[in-house]
Amino acid sequence: MVEWTSKSTKIETSIRSTYQSSATLPTISLPKFSGDYLSWRQFSDLFAQLIHNQRISDSQKLWYLKTNIQGEAEALIKHLQISDANYETAWQLLQSRYENKRVLVSAVLQRLTAQNSLYDHPTVQAIKNMHDTTKESLCELHNLNIETSTWDPILVHILLKKLDKNTHCSFEQTLTNPKEMPTIKQFLEFLELRFQSLEAIV
Repeated sequence: MVEWTSKSTKIETSIRSTYQSSATLPTISLPKFSGDYLSWRQFSDLFAQLIHNQRISDSQKLWYLKTNIQGEAEALIKHLQISDANYETAWQLLQSRYENKRVLVSAVLQRLTAQNSLYDHPTVQAIKNMHDTTKESLCELHNLNIETSTWDPILVHILLKKLDKNTHCSFEQTLTNPKEMPTIKQFLEFLELRFQSLEAIV
């Protein structure tokens, strides 16, 4: 009985191993990084997983690094020739420049608070953009360990000022208790319902 169980386990392991090795995942392409602080985290995390942590030579890593950056980022390490000795220097130069929490947070806040208003064009796409930009910005701030749980009154106030009169009026009508401060969650849910409703009747 023990022998049969052992053989059965070996067969199952062999089948599982064969299946896993035959399953081919789609190729992941690295996005080009040009020096945009908001794109740094995505690029650096992907590069670390796909290239930096792999068992290949540092010369190869530096070649991949140089071929996937452009603009300001490319100029920053342009003087470094491809060699094993230069890879760590190049990677550290990029990290030192773009792994800057203060600048990253500032860039996210700028994108969040400087969104276009809906005064003249309260289109489906404009409402959707406000919803997505706000939600993405708050997620990025959370990933940067910025506590935003008490920001609701300020954020809602800023974003309401960007709505056209009709959209603002519609939001006010959704509030069950207009004397209480609405939350950013309520505001985002309203925007989502708004653009979905408009899409349904277009």
